[in-house]
Amino acid sequence: MLSRLIIACMANSMASDPDTFWIALGAIGSMAAAIAAVYLGVLRARFRRPSLSVHEPTVGRELIIAGALIRPDMEDLQDSAWVRLRVSAKEGKDAAEDVEVIILDVREVERRHKAASARRDATVAGSSLVWSFSKGGVRAHIPSGAERIIDVAAVFELQRVDGLHPLVLQVASPPYDGRHEVTSLVTELDLAVTARNTNTISYCIRIRYDGKWDDAGEDVWEHLKVESVKRLD
Repeated sequence: MLSRLIIACMANSMASDPDTFWIALGAIGSMAAAIAAVYLGVLRARFRRPSLSVHEPTVGRELIIAGALIRPDMEDLQDSAWVRLRVSAKEGKDAAEDVEVIILDVREVERRHKAASARRDATVAGSSLVWSFSKGGVRAHIPSGAERIIDVAAVFELQRVDGLHPLVLQVASPPYDGRHEVTSLVTELDLAVTARNTNTISYCIRIRYDGKWDDAGEDVWEHLKVESVKRLD
């Protein structure tokens, strides 16, 4: 009905004043082109929006043995075992900007059998994790089809609590009271992966560690295991 009315009005306008008709037609065409450009721009932005994923770690890639300074002012090294996660940006999308991994929650699922008492909860919710080899950086640029590694936790050979090694969460600003040192047998961490130009996604990582460290370096993975990495949303 509306289209017929528009056609009738245009026909009357062309019959009475052809110049006005062609000016109006040009204006309508320009408006239609502008609307189409905006609409297509919105569709392109939605299609090109970055898509991030977190992957299960593997020994030798994300799960590694490395040397770590005992203190920044010392040259002696101690072995350390690192739990890290790989964060990737889907190919064919725009690069993900200012990607940050934030701890939402830390839960003790199971207490260590030899622990006299459970330590206080590792209440570090809201803390950001550090990107590997970034000198403390908490935000990263991930190009389309590329990936970055985020440090989640580490075990240090010479660091013990009640004779067992804690699982040290790799937060950007470690609390002075040691709240980030987890002494549970099984721990779950809820993580939010955020970026400036895409939606936030959430994951839960479950880590089992009995606090032991064998002399043979690689054997630490018999005690320190990532049991699952699950998307929450």
